[in-house]
Amino acid sequence: MPLPTQLRLAMAGGAALARHLPPVLMGARHSPPSKAKVAREFFGLNVASSPDPACDDFVVDRLRALGITQVRIDLTYTCFGSFVERFTRRLLDEHFVVMAHLVQPPLEAHGMVSDPSAQNRWSDFVSRVCESFGGRTLSIEIGTTPNRRRWSGYSYAGYLRAFEIAFKIARAYGMEIAGPNISDFEPLYNLIFLSLLRAHGCLPDIHTDNLFVERMIEPEAYDSRAAGKLGARLLGLDLVGKANLLKSISDRFLIGKTYCTHVSWSSRRIGRLQDAIEDKQADYLVRYLLLAASSGALARVYWGPIVGHREGLVDDAVSAYPCLPRVVLFERLYGDVRNYRERPAFAALALVVRLLSGSECSGRSVDQSGPRVLEFTHPDGKCVHAVWMRDRRFADLRTSYSETTLRGAEILDREGNEISARDATLSERPIFLIWRERGCVQPITADGEENRSHISVFSTPRVRFVPYGDASWRGTIVLESDKNRDQRLRSLLPDSLERVQPISILRNSRNRVYLVSDPTRLARCVVIKRSRESALASLAPRLQRSNALLGWNNACEMLRRGVSTPIPIAFFEPVTREKSKFSYFLCEYIAEATSAREIFDAFASGKVEYRGFQKRTLYSAIANFLVKMHTRGVFHRDLSAGNLLLKAGDRDDIDVIVIDTSRARFFDRPLGRRRRVSDLMRLCHPLDWQNRRELVGLYFELLGTALGHGWRMPFTYYDWKHIAKRRLRGAQTQFLRMIQ
Repeated sequence: MPLPTQLRLAMAGGAALARHLPPVLMGARHSPPSKAKVAREFFGLNVASSPDPACDDFVVDRLRALGITQVRIDLTYTCFGSFVERFTRRLLDEHFVVMAHLVQPPLEAHGMVSDPSAQNRWSDFVSRVCESFGGRTLSIEIGTTPNRRRWSGYSYAGYLRAFEIAFKIARAYGMEIAGPNISDFEPLYNLIFLSLLRAHGCLPDIHTDNLFVERMIEPEAYDSRAAGKLGARLLGLDLVGKANLLKSISDRFLIGKTYCTHVSWSSRRIGRLQDAIEDKQADYLVRYLLLAASSGALARVYWGPIVGHREGLVDDAVSAYPCLPRVVLFERLYGDVRNYRERPAFAALALVVRLLSGSECSGRSVDQSGPRVLEFTHPDGKCVHAVWMRDRRFADLRTSYSETTLRGAEILDREGNEISARDATLSERPIFLIWRERGCVQPITADGEENRSHISVFSTPRVRFVPYGDASWRGTIVLESDKNRDQRLRSLLPDSLERVQPISILRNSRNRVYLVSDPTRLARCVVIKRSRESALASLAPRLQRSNALLGWNNACEMLRRGVSTPIPIAFFEPVTREKSKFSYFLCEYIAEATSAREIFDAFASGKVEYRGFQKRTLYSAIANFLVKMHTRGVFHRDLSAGNLLLKAGDRDDIDVIVIDTSRARFFDRPLGRRRRVSDLMRLCHPLDWQNRRELVGLYFELLGTALGHGWRMPFTYYDWKHIAKRRLRGAQTQFLRMIQ
């Protein structure tokens, strides 16, 4: 009795894995070639149009502005006689190089094994595409995301049947064939499908994969979801390693080219952890393309979609999302073309295409904690360095380049605007240094301590971060402009701050927190937190960071995640303990703000409003703030009522600000219930049980969950812990009095 088709194919796929997987895995560890060519056809884009002919003009004009000639368009059964056919012919007439991605409707794909009529409809569609557009620089990509059956509708046997039919037709027309269009990085599926296609005598000319890396947020990160944290590091599964592994699969099957046919960053995924969504989309686009181009493993990358509210280079201002993800079917554009808006990623892509097309990656300097530098050389001798750091990292450009080298360079920001060497810094936002000749570029200096101090910054276009270092102090200062730059640097140094008379002392115990007038802007006040440092923090800063650096980094990370906290102004830590026993953290002073402790004390005494705001309004503002903070992965760990400030906003709303963030911890996912309740029980300590129920109930109502019967237990535990600490402290004080 013959085996069922699905079981037979599964056994064949398992045998292919056993034969091909071990040598392929070694391909991920291969270093990129010393000189990787970046072809002029390397950059592509996923495009579409709409029934409005103005959209055709818009897309073609934007392609010209980007300098991109390689486009990929999705064709399905309804394309003929519609705007899709009109737009495809327009692209071919305008001499764009078109790859047609043939998308079979999922219901039709379900019937490819046993329904002859579905097979005939697919065959007729492929024949019509080849007949209508063939011979005009058109290549064919067969099938869509076969490893996502709920999207594509394909079983193993169904995809093989669809590929066989389309392969024979496209070959008869002499067309270049691409596949299998595996979605995300799942190389086991690449191996299985290519093995089965080879067994059926229909290997494609181009190996395609939608090489997304957004699930790891940064393109430089190791993909722990592919092989676990340890396995990903051992195999080197960052973007370059994953591209190398896919190329090694192509080489294994004697396929000459490997394409990434769809990649983007969704605003929803970035927005889970931060507010600066469009800035990060542009950063990640540039960094992805730089790494992909330098790998030498990918022959082409199609970014996309060109227009879309979540992922597009252009925002269409339409929040509705199609039923099928755009990686499966990017059929049309939505919205009114007059409302379309270019995002920062558009200008960033145009710059990358202009600087890298036709170049050769001739040098690399990669450091997980320091700058990443890629050198590209053009045939005319022009040399381009792309320089950036991982997210949250920050360093001075002069620690990597000499003054002489920088004087001869043209420096461009991520969007192509020229900046001076004085204003340029190394951060997660890439910059480009351009020299007319490669010979005038001096070797990059060895990374110093400045590049390894793990100083975080927050994303903002309005300020610059200036590293500071001398024989006694090191740190960072925020500058809003170059006006009185040198005076401001001198006035914020600890030696100058110690001579300033405090306006008031906010705390004077283990840490001294006091308020002073801003030396260069007397109308503004500055909060200074002076902390006594341990010997370990000075002798081994990599093992224990100073309190000032912790305060700075955590404040920057809070702002990065859209959690309101006072804007940091500067921090300074001593170079050695002999220079000073203190570190200094400076931040803005929030005027006219009230601590939650005062509000809670008023409500605990029976009041139902505070300064004109109803209790429900204030509790709602606090609950919304805490839900956002915890959903963004922020665990404060010291959220007493005194560390939460409330202030009347500009539109009769309430701004909530959190302070004293040195103990905070950050996670790349929403907090679990235990950590959420840990913050809540500290915050609610001054409240009675009725007010606790109201505030905590609002919090869990916003989460969409019930309060639960045992919600009182952690709050009771914290009450008794607080009582025990107070009594122990009193007993200790009494004992000391007795022995004196």
